[in-house]
Amino acid sequence: MSRSNLFAHWRQDLPASLVVFLVALPLCLGVALASGAPPIAGLIAGVVGGILVGSLSGSPVGVSGPAAGLTAIVVVAIADLGSYELFLAAVVVAGLLQVVLGIVRAGVIAYYFPNSVVKGMLSGIGIIIILKQLPHAVGYDKDYEGDFTFLQADQQNTFSALGNVIGYITPGAVLISAVCLGILVLWEIQAIKRSAVLSKIPGPLLAVIAGILLGGLQSGFGQHGLDAEHYVDLPDLGNGPLALSTPDFSGMLHWKFWLTAVTLAFVASLETLLSVEAVDKLDPAKRITPTDRELRAQGIGNIVSGMIGGLPITQVIVRSSANVQSGGQSKLSTILHGALILLCVLLIPNVLEWIPLASLAAILIMIGYKLAAPAQIKGMWRKGWEQFVPFIVTILGVVFIDLLNGVMLGMAVGIFVVLRNNYLTPFHFDGNASIPGRPIQIALSEEVTFFNKASIQRTLASLPPGAHVVIDGTRTVNLDPDVREIIDEVKVRAGEQGIRIELTGFSEAPRKHTKVLSAGVLRAAMRSARYIGRRSTGTFAEYLRQPFQHPDMMDNKSDLHKILLARNKEWSERMHRENPELFTELAKHQNPFFLWIGCSDSRVPPNQITGTMPGDMFIHRNIANMVVHTDMNMLSVVDYGVNALGIDHIIVCGHYGCGGVKAAMGPEFGGPSGSWVRHIRDVARFHRDALAEITDEHKRFDRLVELNVAEQVYDLSRMAVLRDAWAKGRPIKVHGWVYGLKDGLIKDLGVTRSSFEHEESGVDVD
Repeated sequence: MSRSNLFAHWRQDLPASLVVFLVALPLCLGVALASGAPPIAGLIAGVVGGILVGSLSGSPVGVSGPAAGLTAIVVVAIADLGSYELFLAAVVVAGLLQVVLGIVRAGVIAYYFPNSVVKGMLSGIGIIIILKQLPHAVGYDKDYEGDFTFLQADQQNTFSALGNVIGYITPGAVLISAVCLGILVLWEIQAIKRSAVLSKIPGPLLAVIAGILLGGLQSGFGQHGLDAEHYVDLPDLGNGPLALSTPDFSGMLHWKFWLTAVTLAFVASLETLLSVEAVDKLDPAKRITPTDRELRAQGIGNIVSGMIGGLPITQVIVRSSANVQSGGQSKLSTILHGALILLCVLLIPNVLEWIPLASLAAILIMIGYKLAAPAQIKGMWRKGWEQFVPFIVTILGVVFIDLLNGVMLGMAVGIFVVLRNNYLTPFHFDGNASIPGRPIQIALSEEVTFFNKASIQRTLASLPPGAHVVIDGTRTVNLDPDVREIIDEVKVRAGEQGIRIELTGFSEAPRKHTKVLSAGVLRAAMRSARYIGRRSTGTFAEYLRQPFQHPDMMDNKSDLHKILLARNKEWSERMHRENPELFTELAKHQNPFFLWIGCSDSRVPPNQITGTMPGDMFIHRNIANMVVHTDMNMLSVVDYGVNALGIDHIIVCGHYGCGGVKAAMGPEFGGPSGSWVRHIRDVARFHRDALAEITDEHKRFDRLVELNVAEQVYDLSRMAVLRDAWAKGRPIKVHGWVYGLKDGLIKDLGVTRSSFEHEESGVDVD
């Protein structure tokens, strides 16, 4: 991220960083206390997680620091290794392992967490934040800040601690938490948010100031006022840097050392990926964090933290949630929160000790409520039991066990649901043989695995004698060899019973299917891969002739269009089954992530080749993907996409074998098409020397396609709409891509523009 982009949203990031700092400070100290490590170790991890990991990470709003989920591992590891210094060496090695995981692209694991489990994790964390902070809100501070496990270090559990609160209520703390909660609730109303003055003041910061003032006025409260235990307690840092621990690598040959390092690397990476997936869902802009880059950033952070005496680091949900809900827009808020921890702990620790824990509890309770909002739970209930059961099981696991075990429990239930559905619905079976001349239809689903063997075998064994059966594999993407073997065996036996089995949509040779994934939309591709139709090879006409709802439709070619209507109906029904809320949500608003300017060529459908969902792309297409400054259609699309829809990524995508570019290379022809491609002739003339050096005609053609895209990116970056947006600090990027018709892959030409600072042509294509 460039310096200008980093500070583009400083007005939102600065107050957000203050809130994250206030939340992070006691959590860093609490995690260190629970881990049996020096208090300074938690602060070091907070500083490194904020400044270093925040700078290296690709997460715009994720915050890293010491994680409560690692405390049990840290306690056991320090005891097993015999010294904190040996443990620090294991943290360094764990960081190296995380860097390796990022290099080998292990971050793809994040895409396999079901949405129901991720949302359950967020709601579960919200509930447990509320339960854990209620004691602090009333002045019962026996349990440390940052404890999110059901069983506590003081031999209590979450609910028994709530029961113990009755005898330890401090009226002064109750007053502070009530006032602070009142301020936070007040700051959520629209009148405050619309106020030109009040909306600039962060509600959480105002709540902390109110808590400090109320705490200072309680000197006359006597036993009903606050004591020292009710305030933030910072360690004595009088010895400065000399007090820092350093790693001891002398125990590297012992198996316990490597067990600790591998365990830390695995658990820290898993917690980070879970947090990344969750925080991306919280991000109002729905930006996508590059998970492999995140693993590398976390690894480097753990190396540095271990070298200077800090605890292991992960991306953490509570602090990240505080960042999102406080209006953080970019990684600047994360970096600033780390810098604030460093500066305030070193320069003004006494001031921080004026902050009552009750005021921080109020902030965290509000964060917890937003994470576990009743609307979220109702929404999951409406999606059906297949979504709701893993969701609610994850919540219960997080609340009654801990974060990781709760998520694993939810994953187990989610996998069970998938396996159950695979067993029950590997195909559509029309067993009605009562209509004369009508065959029994068995339409296999997209994925037919060995889990489906039993149900398919049972269905085929129950076929009535003399039946005519059509087994349709048209929609099948992956057919397990075991299932195909069962079908072939049944065909052999069927003759004895007078059963005629007909196969359609099957190929004797193994069918090949290619997933087309663009670099920046891997998550969207994986999300939509369930419904993108992938058919056997052949012409479009052959594709249309494949059996569908109305097999007799093709008798009259004038009815060809009716197949499209029938396929639309089937697609709509399938999408509704998979996500009942999809069309309802799409009808409410348009919130695309990308503006696509591409060629009108019928072989280059933007949503399919990028694996994106309906609503993800705002699309403009013309012959040869041209950006012509007199084209009001294109100008209106760009203006609306940038200013009305707030799109920050614009893609100009050409394709090899483009008919428009080829026409521009040949003799001139008249008509509107000839006038349009004349713009490409200008590109060819501008680069005539470079093109003349390419003797191979096909390579020269491909090169002109690339140069044409690069020139359109350059021309687009000169538009007033983009110049005005960049001048206002908008982080808009214009990308140049080329799609290959022969392999279905997209090539990034590396001509991305994010400002108008350079006026030279952007056509330096490799």
